[in-house]
Amino acid sequence: MKIRLLLSLIASLTVATSAVAANRNYIVYDGAPYVGESVIRASVAPNTINLPVVSADGDYVISRAADGQYHIPATVNGFSVVFIVDTGAMSTSIPSDLAANCGIRAGEVIEISTASGKSEAGKSSGNNLVIGSMKVSNVKVFVIQGLFAPLLGADVLNNFEISYYAGVMTIRKPKLKI
Repeated sequence: MKIRLLLSLIASLTVATSAVAANRNYIVYDGAPYVGESVIRASVAPNTINLPVVSADGDYVISRAADGQYHIPATVNGFSVVFIVDTGAMSTSIPSDLAANCGIRAGEVIEISTASGKSEAGKSSGNNLVIGSMKVSNVKVFVIQGLFAPLLGADVLNNFEISYYAGVMTIRKPKLKI
């Protein structure tokens, strides 16, 4: 009887240790406090969102991502880029490692102010940006060394009417005033 109890206790400790060990074999990217085997389920069941769609009236409709941001597929000079909407950024910017992929060949060196302080960037003019079926021509794109992701700034966003409701952003061409 004591041997069975001891074996049962050892077995339960082994299972608990394995679950803890399993957690240590995973890297958590979403910051959730996974317990036990829930991290294993999380590793095989990613969060998904609806892809942006163009509505019947030409509006571009985007769902907010799990990170709380709006990620917008677009093209810069015909090259695919996924931007994060940054309403606090005055200008559209891309990381330097994407510049050549976006057809940007060179940029004038300028000093910029960011949330992290002053930095240098390359300013490229004459770029074409397309979001859904909407095109903005002659866009200035700032190329920044070490930028974490492409940022869609107010210089482009101000060309559209933008609304937010229940985690959905709608971008539409402005209505012409007569």
